[in-house]
Formats: sequence, C-alpha cells, structure tokens
Amino acid sequence: MSATDRLELVVLALAFLCAGGVMASYDFVRARAGRPIAGGRDAVQLYWITYLAMVVLAITSALAAIIR
Repeated sequence: MSATDRLELVVLALAFLCAGGVMASYDFVRARAGRPIAGGRDAVQLYWITYLAMVVLAITSALAAIIR
C-alpha cells in the first residue's frame, strides 16, 4: 500500500470521527437546552445508530491505515 493510500485512509478516519463528534455535540447541546431530538422516540435511536456507525467506520479506517 502506498503512502497516498494510507493518507487517504487517515483522512477518511478523521472525517468520520469529526462527523461523529459533531453529531454527539449537537445532541448534547440540544439535551442541555431541554429540547432532545424528537423527544426520545425512534428518531433519536436512528441518530445514535448513525453516530455509532461513524465511530466504528473511523476506527476501522484508522486500523486499515495502520495494518496495511
């Protein structure tokens, strides 16, 4: 694997991590303001599953950059 491929994987991991971080902070700010996303119903479950997927993809991309 070339250095360019590794750099792309690292950038991808950082992008996923940033997206997950923004999603978590947005939910945290809304919860502190007393306006949780959709009142804690199905929409918030989908939101958190997406957040967790971003974190898993970030970890996987980082590991792929290290291992390959």
